Amino acid sequence: MSTIILSLLVVLCTTYAQLMLRIRLHSVSDASLLSLDYWMLLLSDAWVWSAGIAFGLGFACWSVVIASSANIAKIYPVTTSLTLLTVSLINVMIFEDKLSLTNLVGGVFIILGIFLLLNHSLLEAAPAAV
Repeated sequence: MSTIILSLLVVLCTTYAQLMLRIRLHSVSDASLLSLDYWMLLLSDAWVWSAGIAFGLGFACWSVVIASSANIAKIYPVTTSLTLLTVSLINVMIFEDKLSLTNLVGGVFIILGIFLLLNHSLLEAAPAAV
């Protein structure tokens, strides 16, 4: 598989796992975090297990990306940033989280950073400032 596909799988798996954990943890939020019943309820939840499997699959894909000759200096920030953006946007849509102006400006800078990292040839072709 190509590095791009594996990196996108990392983003999808991590996003799914983060969101599924948030959904399931909220469903048992009445119990105390220190309660054995709370942890038994989580451990018996198939959706929590699916989140763990998604984390594991994401880890496996990421391990292949790292082992390849891929440029980790580009791939890691792009993958991490895309995960941050997707989790944030889905949280706004599903959980009605509020985005502040700071969040929006930060998102724009993240997208700009991804664009710059992936299009470094544009910067290299630009004439140097004197």
